[in-house]
Amino acid sequence: APRTRWVIPLTLENGEGTQQVLLDDARRRVEAGRCAAPLVADPEGVGYFRVEYDEDLFAALVRRLPMAPAVRLKLLSDSWALAGVGRQPLAGWLAVLDAMRGETQPAVWNEVLTRLAKLDSLAEGEASQAALRQWAIARLHPQLERLGWQARAREPQPVQELRAQLIKDLGRYGDAAVVAGAQRHFARFLRDRRALDGSIADAVIEVAGIHADEATYGQLQRLLKQARDAEEKARYLNALCAVRDEALAGRSLALALDPDLAPALAASVPKRVAGHGGHVRLAWSFAQQHADALMRIAVAFERNRFFGDILTGRVDRHVSDERAGGADEALVEELQAFAGEHLPPEAQAQTQRAVDALRYNARLKQRLLPQLQAVAGVSS
Repeated sequence: APRTRWVIPLTLENGEGTQQVLLDDARRRVEAGRCAAPLVADPEGVGYFRVEYDEDLFAALVRRLPMAPAVRLKLLSDSWALAGVGRQPLAGWLAVLDAMRGETQPAVWNEVLTRLAKLDSLAEGEASQAALRQWAIARLHPQLERLGWQARAREPQPVQELRAQLIKDLGRYGDAAVVAGAQRHFARFLRDRRALDGSIADAVIEVAGIHADEATYGQLQRLLKQARDAEEKARYLNALCAVRDEALAGRSLALALDPDLAPALAASVPKRVAGHGGHVRLAWSFAQQHADALMRIAVAFERNRFFGDILTGRVDRHVSDERAGGADEALVEELQAFAGEHLPPEAQAQTQRAVDALRYNARLKQRLLPQLQAVAGVSS
């Protein structure tokens, strides 16, 4: 069958104004005027396509930053996507990131946080991960300093959400100041449940869980048992599953078989330990060992993808896969063998999706991490 050619309406901006053109052929020559400023394609960021600039024009755009928020967001998004498929070096995305140190727009920072989380997931278990995290901390910590820990009066919801995500990510990366701050907030929360701002409660408690010692882990267990509503239970369970200590993570996995937890919440434990805690092989081993019990309590429409989600790092069906970076290609054969023996035929399509995600992430890891090490000086 002949290939479909899309007709694309495109807006171009050159500093003097905008013009609309219709791309209805493989090549189209457009008069762009005097180009008082670098030419920007799709300046509002509304097109369902990527824009690949030549090297000189891209460099000129980066030098001109900051421009409108939509332009900054599209440059970040497109340069990441093009680097991911090998059409542009990762240095382009890093150049945009370095040019926006004074950025204040939550939407733009959320894009950055998502991509840094992806890189961190891809680097899981690698010697270079610690250096990558320090590199990320140096770029993110000033943003939390700018926002502070407390929400201001009439503060927009996106700003509150950005603050919480910064606390979570910086805490996960091991920012000593943020970890200490979260632990102080958590200690005050234990004394007075009203002392913790609700907008950062999930973030503070998750960071406390990530870095939990035996005492903190026990406190989180007691909070989980005392919790009365589903939101509270999920908050404390998530913190227990995010724990970095492998022995404690093993104890968290046992919560999947706890009859006092709602079945859907209990079934989510292996995915949380793998995705939030980074203990993929530990969770995978547990899930195989207790497959029948987990399938009995898993939500029906999630059963076919349950085991694949553990390996790919996808914790929640409502959350974008963009942060998930399970890239252990050695697990592909294990997943295929397990699915062939234990899962019904209708689960094979979801298993193949997980296999494809693992292989895609493995290629992404192979393509991006060496470039990051070379350009950003991130090495072991």
